[in-house]
Amino acid sequence: MPLFEHCTTLKSYDDQCKCQSMECLKIWNSSVEAAEACYMQNCFLSKRALDDKPLYQVTAAYLAILLIGVIGNAGTCLVIKRHPLLKTHSSSYLLNLAVSDLVTLCVGLPFETFLIWHQYPWPFPDSFCNLKALLAETTNSVTALTILLFSIERYIAICHPFLFVKLKPIRKNVVWLLILAWILSILCAIPYANHHTADYFIRAWPYTSDGPPIVSSKMCMLNIQHMATDANLEQEYFELKVVFHFSAMVFFVVPLGIIIVMYLLIACTIAGRRHTVVYSRADSAINNNSDDGNLRITFILTSLVITFFVCYLPFQFQRLAFFYIDHTQLTTLNQYLYYISGFLFYLATIVNPILYNLVSSRFRKASKEVFLSLLPCGHSYLGEYYPPLKMTLYHYFNTFLRVDTIKNTLSRNLDDYLKEKHRLKFERRVSSNSLILSCESTRSEETISTKTITALLLLSCLFHELAFY
Repeated sequence: MPLFEHCTTLKSYDDQCKCQSMECLKIWNSSVEAAEACYMQNCFLSKRALDDKPLYQVTAAYLAILLIGVIGNAGTCLVIKRHPLLKTHSSSYLLNLAVSDLVTLCVGLPFETFLIWHQYPWPFPDSFCNLKALLAETTNSVTALTILLFSIERYIAICHPFLFVKLKPIRKNVVWLLILAWILSILCAIPYANHHTADYFIRAWPYTSDGPPIVSSKMCMLNIQHMATDANLEQEYFELKVVFHFSAMVFFVVPLGIIIVMYLLIACTIAGRRHTVVYSRADSAINNNSDDGNLRITFILTSLVITFFVCYLPFQFQRLAFFYIDHTQLTTLNQYLYYISGFLFYLATIVNPILYNLVSSRFRKASKEVFLSLLPCGHSYLGEYYPPLKMTLYHYFNTFLRVDTIKNTLSRNLDDYLKEKHRLKFERRVSSNSLILSCESTRSEETISTKTITALLLLSCLFHELAFY
C-alpha cells in the first residue's frame, strides 16, 4: 500500500511515517490486518531481510552448509561408531563435536534460513523461540568445552606422558566428562534463553501513548533496544549484559587463552625433541621417523585453534557490540556483521569432518572402508582385526616412533634398541585388537632400569591411546 498522498509532501521520513501511522489507524475498526499492513509496509522492516540477489546468495550458502554439514558430521559419527580402530576414548571428543554440530545445523540453520525470508510475524509457538536460543547457546558452549578438554588431554599426553598413564581411569570415563559439559552448558544457556523471546517489536501503535500493539510485528528476538531505553527494563538489560559477558569470557576468551598456552608448550616440547642427543643407530632411525608425526600433530592443533578463533570471534563481537556501540551506528554495522558472524558460526560446523579427512590418513582410510561396507557389493573389514598401520607411539627418550608395520619397523627399531642398551627382549602377540607385550632381561633383576621397564609399559599403554594421529 503506497503512502497517502498528503503524507508524501512532508520532508522528513519520520514525519511521513507519523502521518502514515495516523491515517492507517483510521481503518483499524474495519480491518486490523489492513491497518497493520498499511503502516508496516512503508515504515517498518521489510518482511525479507535482504534484497533479492543477496537473499538468494545467503540462502544458497546456508543450504550448502546444511547439506555438507549434516552429511559430514553424520558420516563422522558413523565411522567412529562402526570402525574398530576409531573406538578409542579419544574418539569420544570427536563424536561429541559431531553431535554438537549436528544439533546446531538441524535446529539453528533451518530457522535462520526461514527468518531471512520471513522476519515477521513469528509463526511458531513462543516456546520454540526459547528452545532455539537454548540449543544454539548450549551447542556453542559444548563445542568450546569439548575442544578445551581434548586439548588438555593432548597436552598431558605429549608433555607429561607418565601423568597421562596415571590418569587412565579418568580418561576411560571421558564420556561422563562430556555429559557434564552438556549439563553445564545447558545450565549456563538457560538465562540467555529466558531473555530471547517472541515479542512485539512495536508494543504500541506508533506515535500514540496508549495504542494497541502491532501484532504482526511479533519477532523472535533479544529486544535490547527496548531494554536500553525503557527505565522499567533496566534490570533486565543489566542481567542480559552479564549473561553475554559471562558467556564470552567462560566459553571463548578463557578456553582460547588456555588452549594457546598449552599449544605453545606442546610446540616447545616437540621442537626440543629435535635436539635430543642420539644415543644409538636405533634412536637415529626413530628420530628420522618422528618428524612427519610431529608436524602432523602441530598442524592439527594449530588448525583447531585457528578455526575456533576465526569462526567464533565475529559472533562474540557482534553480541557484545550491542552494549558499547551507539544504536544508529550499530544498525548500519549489523547489516553486514550479523550475516558474516552467522555464516562463520555455521561454517565452523563443517570444518571438523573436512579437517579429519585431510590430516589423518587413518581416519580417511576408516571412512572409506565404512562407506564401502555399506554398499551391497562392498567388502567389509570391520568384523576382522585391522592392523594398526602408521600408528603414532610415544617413545620414552622424547621421540615419536612412526611405524609402517608392526612386523618390520617396530621389531627392527625397538628390538634393536632394547637389546643394545638394556639387554631386554620382548615378544608380541595380537589378541582382541590389542598388542600384548611381555619383556625378559638377560641382566640380573637388580640392574634392570626401572625407567626402562616403565617406558616399555608406557609404550604398551599408549599404543592405542595416540592411535588417531
